[in-house]
Amino acid sequence: MKYFDRYNILTDLQHGFRAKRSTVTQLIGTIHDISSAINNDSTVHAVILDFEKAFDKVPHQRLLRKLQSYGIQGPLNNWLKSFLTDRYQTVVCEGEAAKPTSVTSGVPQGTVLGPLLFLSYINDLPNALNSSVRLFADDALLYGLISGSSNSDELQDDLSKLETWQEKWQMKFNPGKCKVLCISTKKDPPQRKYSFCNTELEQVESVAYLGITLNNKMKLSEHVSNTASKASKLLGMA
Repeated sequence: MKYFDRYNILTDLQHGFRAKRSTVTQLIGTIHDISSAINNDSTVHAVILDFEKAFDKVPHQRLLRKLQSYGIQGPLNNWLKSFLTDRYQTVVCEGEAAKPTSVTSGVPQGTVLGPLLFLSYINDLPNALNSSVRLFADDALLYGLISGSSNSDELQDDLSKLETWQEKWQMKFNPGKCKVLCISTKKDPPQRKYSFCNTELEQVESVAYLGITLNNKMKLSEHVSNTASKASKLLGMA
């Protein structure tokens, strides 16, 4: 991580598993962007993206090639190859173990290296996109200011670019869990139906994101209400 920090290898848009960064720092930047747009009477279309089994899908050989491109070469790259490959997993139920199965992809979860290896693999995701991107580990948010059809076309183009990225790097998104949030205080904000991975994305009025509830008016009243409700339930259980 010191090497990655020294040479600024990791994208500044990634806030997961990094020192002095957290869900709070990510949300501060995101909410500042969107609130500023709302204050300027603009509309924001935000797409909340969902990876399909993100940490388990990372292909080992492609990961090793990406690490090579970041300068992790020679004996260290070979050591990482040894760390990733020839792993097996099994299921144990009531003392009976299933036949071990080879693990052909994914970063080992519960390890110190696992999170950094994952960040390295998705590090180039924002590179070709024109819209704003925010990353927290495998949580991704894509959004842009919408004043007309050209802006929404640009956001749709970025979704198409992400489809190309996922095919190249074998990191599938789950379009059924990806949502669109049209954020605006206008009476009749510009709307758009977005498609991703051959699926029309569901437009919602609110969505849970990094522990808070974002709604289409950028008001936190629903989040406060949900939090108070959870607290009341916990008090009732005590």
